[in-house]
Amino acid sequence: IMLPYEWPLNQSEEYLVDLAKYGIDNADDKIPRSFDWRDKGVVTKVKDQG
Repeated sequence: IMLPYEWPLNQSEEYLVDLAKYGIDNADDKIPRSFDWRDKGVVTKVKDQG
């Protein structure tokens, strides 16, 4: 099997994230070491699926 040396990057605009929506107003802001999406209401707690 021959694979390409470099895979093409998908630069579709549908994958762009509006950082201001999540409290990051400036792309030059220092990015935190950790980030909990639960604090922003993006994900919910684990639900009982039993």
